[in-house]
Amino acid sequence: MQRAFDRLNSVVARAATEYGATYTDTRTPSAGDDMCAPEGVRWFDPLVATETLLPYHPTSTGMRGVADIVVVAVRASGFEG
Repeated sequence: MQRAFDRLNSVVARAATEYGATYTDTRTPSAGDDMCAPEGVRWFDPLVATETLLPYHPTSTGMRGVADIVVVAVRASGFEG
């Protein structure tokens, strides 16, 4: 499963570069917060989902974590919005 997600991230990163967009990596910062981490820590629910009831779906902790990463990336780009 992780290989499929890694492949998808590679395709999205390559497309972002090709079209002049910025790709923000969320996999590296989420290391250790994967599906094997305890509830309340993990960013994605495992196959037997307990937080979202949807396997491989981001948890609320994961969504907050990704949002924090995106906010840092947007600010680093100089966007003032």
